[in-house]
Amino acid sequence: MMTTREDAMRLLRVLDVHQARGREGAVVVPREWAFFAHLHDGTQRYDAALRHLVDEGALARARRFGAIIGGQPHGDLYWEMTGRGLEMARA
Repeated sequence: MMTTREDAMRLLRVLDVHQARGREGAVVVPREWAFFAHLHDGTQRYDAALRHLVDEGALARARRFGAIIGGQPHGDLYWEMTGRGLEMARA
């Protein structure tokens, strides 16, 4: 059984490869790529992995879309890859 950290790291690496491409501040949409990290949007495992990435500072709310989307801290659609996230993805 995978741990939350392992799920989070898989999701982070998928987001870096397919969306951020090594760019800090790049907008990423985790729920669109969760499947490629063997996660499913809306499940406890996905929510825990996303929460872990936010708590670790790897992802931050996308400022460009915050006023449009709103929502709960871990329920937003758009996120930004942080410098910390890029470091974690390459570790």
